[in-house]
Amino acid sequence: MVIVYHGQVQEIIDQMGELKKTLDKKYTEILGSENALKVAQVAERVLGPKSFSNNKNELERLVNQDTPTEVQPSNKLLILIPGYKSLDKNGRIQSRKVNTSPLFYVTSEAFKLSGTSSFTDKQIASYIHEYDHFIFYALQKNPFYIASAFLQDKLNSKKIPVEPFSYLEQLESEDLPIEEKGERMLLALQSFVNENSHESATRILDKVVLESIGIEAQIEWRHKEKSYTPLPIPSPATGRQKIALLSTGGDPFKDMSDKDAINAFINWESHYRTTITEPYFTNLMDSMQEIKISKVYIEDFMKTISRKGKKMKRK
Repeated sequence: MVIVYHGQVQEIIDQMGELKKTLDKKYTEILGSENALKVAQVAERVLGPKSFSNNKNELERLVNQDTPTEVQPSNKLLILIPGYKSLDKNGRIQSRKVNTSPLFYVTSEAFKLSGTSSFTDKQIASYIHEYDHFIFYALQKNPFYIASAFLQDKLNSKKIPVEPFSYLEQLESEDLPIEEKGERMLLALQSFVNENSHESATRILDKVVLESIGIEAQIEWRHKEKSYTPLPIPSPATGRQKIALLSTGGDPFKDMSDKDAINAFINWESHYRTTITEPYFTNLMDSMQEIKISKVYIEDFMKTISRKGKKMKRK
């Protein structure tokens, strides 16, 4: 059983009962039997009823957010990471082991706010999108999400992803040395690129899977050349601004088939390319290869947090 659902939305339960065999067959076809089995094994180990929340207040309490109560989130998958796991001043992950746990927020109201609701009224489609995020988390040795999470923490941003232009405006109003502004802007740029790659790979997987159950999920940017927008970056060397090119359109997997694009993101360490040479970022990516990331059920995760007497934070 590649895809599972332990939540309480009755429409998804009903649609899962009707479509599960078709979905499992398509996942096995696109991921390969070995990876499909691995997803099933990870899901059996780390997903259960408490991995699914339909209570926004509970969600905010668990992830330690200060989101205004009137803001209603869309369906999402969160990966919980203990708040005491942090980076040193040079960008290296300090712990040798990082526990993580998946938490789905899925409700009928949240479905209406999801991007999926713009092209289908089947609530299972939105859940499939979030589960596709889980599939990459399950299959990646060092989940790409974790690197992005630590980067967000450095940037002190609650908005995911960091939007470079608005972040630049925020930085300009802060009393920071120009060196730090330049570094933070480059890290924000990389954070945006990371999130775009993650979301693009997930939407490609969405498209393949949804088509198998009769839902057409068009992705207009697929196989198109990338487009770029100039982004001014503070430069301490000259005292002026330098220009970085921000990818704002096109397909990061342009020349790959759907299956190859999905496999490339699963094995992201072998395919990852960046022009960012900031020591903080390179130290972060290097230390990602040196740590052990555990994936556990939320009950076990919370017991670990309780024993350490620490709060956790959203990443």
